[in-house]
Amino acid sequence: MQMSNLEGDEYVKVRHNIMELVYELRKSDYVYFYNEFIQKAEEFDPAKFNPYDYLDEINKCDYFIAIFSEKIVSSIYFEVGYALGKEKNLIYFIKDEKVLPTLMRIAGDDLPKVQIIKTDSLPEILARMKNIINNERNSK
Repeated sequence: MQMSNLEGDEYVKVRHNIMELVYELRKSDYVYFYNEFIQKAEEFDPAKFNPYDYLDEINKCDYFIAIFSEKIVSSIYFEVGYALGKEKNLIYFIKDEKVLPTLMRIAGDDLPKVQIIKTDSLPEILARMKNIINNERNSK
């Protein structure tokens, strides 16, 4: 989720909703969410951010999930490109296709490891993620 543009109560609410998804997915899978221990947006300290540790978490994952709610200046685009370069399965949850840059929309149609799912409903995101993970397990 593009957390960098959220402040105050909005950050707290969005983080809470994402943590519900994280807790549910952790019942069966490894999940990393950078903002897990940042209760409020004001607590983020760029001096303590280690980009190499962050990228190492992307290296460990099977899926890179991004929730795009709006078009903003954010590191999420770098993160998505990094995950794609590492051949991770990418899933973008979007409210509207307009929030994605053109190349990301086109790649979603042409690359087998990229899925674009149109929704901004947390219950639907959770249900879709469970389905994707169960299908992956059953195919092995």
